[in-house]
Amino acid sequence: MLTVEILKKAGLELTDDQFNQIAKLSENDEKANLDKINLEKAALEKELAPLKAKVTSQEATITELNTDLKGLKTKLKETGDKKFQEQIDILEAGLADAKKAKEDLQTEMQAKLDAANNSFKEYKITSAMEGAMAGLSFKDGITETIQGILKREAIAEMHSLYDIEDVNGRLVFREKEGGKVVTDPKTFEPASAESLMRSNEALKEVLSEGKPKGGLGGSGKGPTGGKGGAFDASGYKTQVDADDALRAHLVSQNMDPTSGEFFDKFDALRSESGIQELPVM
Repeated sequence: MLTVEILKKAGLELTDDQFNQIAKLSENDEKANLDKINLEKAALEKELAPLKAKVTSQEATITELNTDLKGLKTKLKETGDKKFQEQIDILEAGLADAKKAKEDLQTEMQAKLDAANNSFKEYKITSAMEGAMAGLSFKDGITETIQGILKREAIAEMHSLYDIEDVNGRLVFREKEGGKVVTDPKTFEPASAESLMRSNEALKEVLSEGKPKGGLGGSGKGPTGGKGGAFDASGYKTQVDADDALRAHLVSQNMDPTSGEFFDKFDALRSESGIQELPVM
């Protein structure tokens, strides 16, 4: 999530109101994701409650059987009476059943937890990819319905091609075989969701370069000396943080994040500022 602190560290020439607007948009996206996940977690807790109660019941049964067995074994040792052995055999069979029932319940609970965690992870990743695609500009004549279909197909293809992780709010793409981080062919640095989306064969045919747009309350004109200005990456510890700040910097200069000009300037400033020399994350 882009905070006001991160944006200010990027050296952006924005008013406090503009800083707050950008940070609020980022916060709202994050909050929407968290709200959905929290609702699903609450539903999961409700679903697991009966299973947890059964596990507790089985644990109580196991404790009771162990106590009874201890008493019977003491009596058998003291008396040698075979009737105690018969009772011990019955209780030990019951104890084995109770332990098996507890293990089965725990396995069922873990399976539900694993499925839910995968669902939460998948939701965050898909939401992030949808966010990356939100600014893509389609050619005239491509209806919203078709755009939606193309976007869903592109996201599905990304899942089939890569193992995707959410690392501190940024997506990292790894090859299915070997786990190597996918890199941008221009910079040889970790590829962004945006650049991979633009290289998607189905989307390339229908995307337009887009037109530069004014920033928040801006005039739409870039600063003197050319759009993009300079960028100082010295205050950042990782490539992830520096890349996020660089994107925000270019947007603040009224550059359209869907345009080829934006990507070219991003690559140039990334190289000039030495971001590639920082740790990835």
